[in-house]
Amino acid sequence: MNLNTVSKSKTPHIIICDDSMDHQFLLKKAIKLLDVKCEITAVYNGLQLMDFLLKRQAYKNVTNNSADLIFLDLNMPLLTGHGVLKEMNEVHGLTQIPVYVFSTSSDPEDKHKSLALGALDHFFKPTDFNDLKDIVKNVCEKHLAQ
Repeated sequence: MNLNTVSKSKTPHIIICDDSMDHQFLLKKAIKLLDVKCEITAVYNGLQLMDFLLKRQAYKNVTNNSADLIFLDLNMPLLTGHGVLKEMNEVHGLTQIPVYVFSTSSDPEDKHKSLALGALDHFFKPTDFNDLKDIVKNVCEKHLAQ
């Protein structure tokens, strides 16, 4: 079985990690328009994401902390997207989760660093919703079996 796809018998779990409520809303809307049956969890910074994945702090009693796909913002308070990728590399099992970085930064070094730390791609946050929808569609088709 391809480790990057979800079993058809399991409802996929997508995590959106972004400190912007607007971008969280747009990502959720793009996913829902794909008519993909999935669970979506949104967190507001990298520290919350790591707490969720590792069942720490407020998330210690969460029953489904698995993730099949992560959309990760780069510039966030407390723990940046690069910081999350570094921490994920240190925890067995977390490196298998497909991570896609979104950023307002167009600095090529940011993209290079994201990819070097294990992100599968690094996108400039599109200003057009249709462009965002296309990116989300392509990513979901790669990783979420239907």
